[in-house]
Amino acid sequence: MAVAAGARSAVPTAAAPPDSPLHPFLDRRLGAENDSGRAVYETLFSPARHWVLAEHRVLGTPTVPGTTWLEMARAAFARESGARQIEIRDVVFTVPLMVVDGDARQVRTTLLPAGGETAFRIESRTAAGADWQEHAHGWLRRLEDASPARYDPAAVAARCGEREVDSQGDISTVAAGVVSWGPRWQSFRRARLGSGETLVTLELPAEHAGDLDGLGLHPALLDMATAAGSALTGGGSMLPQSYGRIRILEPLPGRFHAHVRSRAPEDGESPSFDVMLLGEDGRVLVDLERFTMKRLAGGAFAAGGGKARTPAGIHLWIAPDEGVEAFRRALACGRFSHLAVSPTDLPASIAALRREAAQRATPEDTAPRFSRPDLGTDYAAPTTDLETALAGVWQTVLGLEQVGIHDNFFDLGGDSVVGIQLAAQAASRGIALTPEQLFEHQTIAALARALDRRDYGGAPAPLAVLEPDIAAGPAGAGRARGGAVLAPGLPRGRAVPGEPGPAAHPSQRTVLRHEIEDIYHLSPVQQGMLFEILYAPGARAYFDQFVLRFEDGLDIDLLEQAWRKIVEHHPVLRTAFFWEEVEEPVQVVHRRAELPFERLDWRDLDPAPREENLTGFLEEDRARGFALDHAPLMRLTAIRWSETGWRIVLSYHHLVLDGWSTSLVLREVTAAYEALARGAEPALEKRRPFRDYIAWLRQQDLGAAEAYWRRTLEGAEPTPIGIDRSPGRAIAPGDHHVEA
Repeated sequence: MAVAAGARSAVPTAAAPPDSPLHPFLDRRLGAENDSGRAVYETLFSPARHWVLAEHRVLGTPTVPGTTWLEMARAAFARESGARQIEIRDVVFTVPLMVVDGDARQVRTTLLPAGGETAFRIESRTAAGADWQEHAHGWLRRLEDASPARYDPAAVAARCGEREVDSQGDISTVAAGVVSWGPRWQSFRRARLGSGETLVTLELPAEHAGDLDGLGLHPALLDMATAAGSALTGGGSMLPQSYGRIRILEPLPGRFHAHVRSRAPEDGESPSFDVMLLGEDGRVLVDLERFTMKRLAGGAFAAGGGKARTPAGIHLWIAPDEGVEAFRRALACGRFSHLAVSPTDLPASIAALRREAAQRATPEDTAPRFSRPDLGTDYAAPTTDLETALAGVWQTVLGLEQVGIHDNFFDLGGDSVVGIQLAAQAASRGIALTPEQLFEHQTIAALARALDRRDYGGAPAPLAVLEPDIAAGPAGAGRARGGAVLAPGLPRGRAVPGEPGPAAHPSQRTVLRHEIEDIYHLSPVQQGMLFEILYAPGARAYFDQFVLRFEDGLDIDLLEQAWRKIVEHHPVLRTAFFWEEVEEPVQVVHRRAELPFERLDWRDLDPAPREENLTGFLEEDRARGFALDHAPLMRLTAIRWSETGWRIVLSYHHLVLDGWSTSLVLREVTAAYEALARGAEPALEKRRPFRDYIAWLRQQDLGAAEAYWRRTLEGAEPTPIGIDRSPGRAIAPGDHHVEA
């Protein structure tokens, strides 16, 4: 039996990227499709390959900035026409491209000559055979030897003399708290603000100067140049929407000035600007007209993502000296697989988060709403709890009295900015929804079906108070103040991508006495993980997934038996977690937990579709996540790959298994399988249960331990683990730098 194991990795939906792409954002040219002169360029976009994704994130998700589409259109047209000076006009951004870490997306740039100009369209799809989703479109044409005009930067600076700022945050409030930028966006040097105009100086960090060799419009520099317009509108969160005309006369250098002017009269919701990018000598490099941004509704992201909300009284920060002390204590712990550093008491923080969430659950806003437009389709009312919840979110964000489950989001007036607001509003109501999902499933009915695969539920399930003699766990574990044991209701809780939030299905199934084997508290590391899960329910950090490859000789029935015996043997694999209506989260060990073991047969598929199926399955499996209050937090899927080969997908939650434990479990499964193959009963080693470790932890005097280590380490010099950053000392190859 040959077996190989590996963590899940993205399987491209297009041909693998070439060793030498045509352009940083254009992998290959697919060629003209017919006599029309249509040309198509293809790129496999991923955060791992492209810094425009890795360094530009919306609500934490890698997102291509719209300026990347401008550079791709320019570069493709320059290759086709040989033009050095180019005009791009009537550019509209439709839907942003969001690609989660570890994934890739097939992107095509299409050029189609028409009447002396060339139309361009940029679109992507999730997998071969899927529908294409447009992200941007516009027009291109060659400029005939345009001579750049010259301006005096000093004269412009003199007019903009009302205020001078040297902080990037003071000049750019574009989607503040919603968008996060990486090092290439740290180009701001200074700005002078005047009446209706501003002059901003930008300079690409020296370590990224090599970018300029292959780019005409550096996306990060252009993004920062246009973002300066927000300083002329009184601030507020805004996102780019469209460009009227862009005249590209010369490639952008590493340092230049951006002269931004408001267009009058200003539309409060969608302000427009003219932007000239000037060289150091004042010559015009790029001239942009009617660059339009869209203002986000105030507070739209307060509860949904971006900058984290913090309950009153909870401060999620520590002072520098405290950080050094925390890091020193962490190093003193020796080897560990996970470390949670919290400046507050975790149970208290979780309780405060729940209180604030309850306070935010206020009745619908009282802002005036409009009637449902005539869409040519009959109104269809929601039929499920999830459809009803989604309809409420759509009605609130779109300002409509009524939304049917078959109404198209874009037909109702939605766009990419509204989509991000809608996702944030949904998160505030406990619905884990990404803008990308909304753009792919554009009706409530379709979106509900996609989300329902993750077992969405409604209100939290209450806890059933049972007789005091049920407890099988350590003294005091899971007990109410009156001495009765709190046996958490065991519904199938709502699952979100990788991490479930606090909601559970409203129909309660009480955990009866004979179903419970043990109840005990969480370890500090588990508390830290649970805190992160509840605070950021859309994260996938604790969802682990492996693909095991068996080429021949596997008896799938024996493998399933082996796994079931291992789950039966280890209490931690039969554990669920509960945190509602208890003073402190608890883990409940069930006497029995049915291990999901699904079988699929793909041996009749050709190799390419088979790999594509696997890619889609792995993504859907991650999206399902786990309901933390339903054991086991593990599942397996056996895929018949060929007549003799199998692929086994193992998915589990980090709350119950870490990397070290997983290797032990796999070793035991192998031993059990081999015993069953010999016709023998597996001889599984008896191990101390996890509850013993929890009980030992709670008996420790942490204050005494801290005092001991302070005495032991008194006078010890910390080991330097950074690099020498003294003036004049260059960073050498192999240097590593760590900051706390």
